[in-house]
Amino acid sequence: MKPKKHWRLVQLLLLLVAAVAVLAVVGRLGHRYLFPYGYTHACSKYLAISFRLYANDHGGWFPHGESSPEASLGLLAKHDPTTVYLLGGKHIASSVAAQAFTNGTFGPEMCGWHYVEGFT
Repeated sequence: MKPKKHWRLVQLLLLLVAAVAVLAVVGRLGHRYLFPYGYTHACSKYLAISFRLYANDHGGWFPHGESSPEASLGLLAKHDPTTVYLLGGKHIASSVAAQAFTNGTFGPEMCGWHYVEGFT
């Protein structure tokens, strides 16, 4: 009778491992669907640092005064050219956003951030 109990335990453990594997795959696919260009906290942190550096050089003001909030956000890239790749946010490819900024066509459809101007 003991071998049957042992076999049942092995079956249960295999089923548990299979269920965890399926959940991991589904979670990974869902993550790739939500963040197709990657999700990193590094870009958010780097953008925050860029805002602080911009404010330090402009009397405590964050970017403002352009024709649209996205254009004001573009002032960050004029101040620090390395931030141009961050303007796409987490949902727009950084190369697409950088190309639009370089071409002068950077606008709401190319910006992955919702920026509100006028803060100090």
